[in-house]
Amino acid sequence: MGVLRLSVARSAYVARLVLLLVIVIGLLVRVWVAPFSSGSDIAQFAGFGDSFLRHGLCFYEYANASRWREEGWPYNWAFPYGPVWLYILGILRSYVRSPVKVVHDETLKVYVPLDWVVAVKAVLIAVDTLDALLIYLIVARRVGGWMGVGAAALYYLNPMTIYISSIFGMFDQLALLFLLGGLASLEWNRLVSGFLVGTALITKHTLLLPVAGVIIYSIVSRKFDVRLAAGLALGILLPFLPIVAACPSSLPSVYGSMMSTMEPSYTLPICYSFNGLSSLASYLHEVSGGDYLWILRNWLLPATLLALPVLAHIYVSRRVFEGAALAYTVFTAAYWRVNHQYLVPLVGLLVLLIFLGKEGFASRLLAFIITVFIGFWVVAFPTSWWFHVHIEKPNWDMIRLIDSLTLMIFDEEFYVGYSLMLTIQQYLLIIASTWRPTVTLVKRLWGRLSGRLRKR
Repeated sequence: MGVLRLSVARSAYVARLVLLLVIVIGLLVRVWVAPFSSGSDIAQFAGFGDSFLRHGLCFYEYANASRWREEGWPYNWAFPYGPVWLYILGILRSYVRSPVKVVHDETLKVYVPLDWVVAVKAVLIAVDTLDALLIYLIVARRVGGWMGVGAAALYYLNPMTIYISSIFGMFDQLALLFLLGGLASLEWNRLVSGFLVGTALITKHTLLLPVAGVIIYSIVSRKFDVRLAAGLALGILLPFLPIVAACPSSLPSVYGSMMSTMEPSYTLPICYSFNGLSSLASYLHEVSGGDYLWILRNWLLPATLLALPVLAHIYVSRRVFEGAALAYTVFTAAYWRVNHQYLVPLVGLLVLLIFLGKEGFASRLLAFIITVFIGFWVVAFPTSWWFHVHIEKPNWDMIRLIDSLTLMIFDEEFYVGYSLMLTIQQYLLIIASTWRPTVTLVKRLWGRLSGRLRKR
C-alpha cells in the first residue's frame, strides 16, 4: 500500500514538472514575440485609455466613436464592451503615456509605441497563463493530473491562443478566465461562481450563450438559489456602479456602444471572418456584386436550430462543462461575424469537453480536430503582417523567421474554404454531442403526452 502511494505521489510530482515545462515553453514563445508585433486594437486601446483618463467615468458618452478625431483615436471604432477592460486600460494608461503615432500619408499609418505594446500584452499573457493553470486544475481534480497537463498544453500551446495574446493583442482570454473561474467554483461556492460568471458576461458579451447555459444548468439541476442569483447580479452590476454613481447620464450610451456592432454587414476582409456562411456571402458579393446580405441577417435561424438540441443536452445530461462548451459553439458556428479572438474561449471550453466530455469518442475527437484546425489558421496566415504594419522600426530578422514558419497564404478563396470547414465542423460537433440527449428528451415528452392522452 505504501509503495502504491509513493508511486502515485511520484506520478503527480512528475505531472506537475511537465506542466511547469509546458508553461515555461508557452511563456517563452509569448514573451519572445510580444514586443515586436501589434494588432490594430492595441493602438485603439491607447485612445480608449486616454479618453477614460480625460473624461473619467463619463467615458461612455464618447464610446460610440462619434468624436473619435477630437479624442485622438487612430480609428473610428467604438468601444462596444463593458467597463472591466476599460478600467484595466485606464490603469495601464495612467503609467504608460507614450502616444500612438498616426501618419496621414498616401495611406493611413499607425505606429504603436513599444512600452504600450508591452504593457497591454503583459496583462494578456498573464491572463492567458492563468487560463491554462485553471484548465489544469479543473481537469486534474476530475480525471487526474496527467489529463490536466494535456488539457493545459492543448490550450496554452495552441497557436491561436499565442497569436491573440502575444501577437495581435485582444482580451477575450480575460472573459474566459472569469467564466472558467465561475465553472470551477460552482460546486463549492455559488455566490463566487455567480459573481465570476456575471463578470465574464460584462467583460465581453460574446459569452452570453455559455453564461445562459450555466444558468439553465443550475436551474434544471436545482442549484440556482439566492446565492447564485446574488452573485450573478453583483457580477453584472458591480462594474457599472462607479459609472452609475458618477455619471448616470452615460448609461444609455453604454447600451448603445455595446449594441453598435450588432447590425449585420459583409465581413471584410474575408481572411478575418470565421463564419463560413458570412465569408461565402461576402466573397460572392465581392465577386459578383449581388445582394447576399440576407444570409447574414438571418443568422438567428441556424443559431436557434443549433441552440435547441444544446438545451436538450443540458436538460438531460446536466453536465455544466459540456453545456457551456456547446453553447459557445452555437455562437461561433452561427453568429454573423466571428472574429479570430472569439476562438480563444472556444479553444478553452472545447478542451474541457475533450477531457471531461461523456458523449462518446466522436464528439471528443471532433472537438480535438476543431482546436487543432483553429490553430492552423495562424500557420496559414501571413502572420508577419503584425510585425511591421504598426511597428515603426520592425525587426526584420524576426519577420523573416515568422515568414519561414508560416504558409503565407493570401488567396481569399482559401479563407472562404477554411471558414466553411470550421463552421461545418462545429455543426457536426453539436450534432454528435446532442443527438442522444435530444432523442431521450423527445421520448420523455412523448411518453408524458401519451400518458395524459390515455388518461383522458
